[in-house]
Amino acid sequence: MPEKIPCNALRELIPSALTAGCYVRTGFQQGTLTRQESLDAQIHICEQLAREEGRQISANHEYLFVDADAGARDPNRPGLSRLLELVRDGRAPFDRVYVSGPDRILRSPDPRDMYELCADLHAHGVKLCW
Repeated sequence: MPEKIPCNALRELIPSALTAGCYVRTGFQQGTLTRQESLDAQIHICEQLAREEGRQISANHEYLFVDADAGARDPNRPGLSRLLELVRDGRAPFDRVYVSGPDRILRSPDPRDMYELCADLHAHGVKLCW
């Protein structure tokens, strides 16, 4: 049986330029766009940002983290939780997570909250980009 390679070792074998993560979120009020249109627009922006840096969001959206109808101040969001778990466990095969804007991942009156989130991701080798 072939030897299994831990994900952290894969980061060294496979260039991180191949894959990037993407986090998208819609709030409770959609405005003029439907929920799906809003999510699609955010994904498109993330894909453009990734391409500009020589990266790509996986074609099958394996590393697409979605929270629909979720407030940005609510820390208990399934998509965000899955992203953070993957990163903290060292299983993320990417070093960038793209969001269409910082308010998609976090909205807080205290700027230290965003700093702490970015520092947490950075401590695990992942940069938050918008």
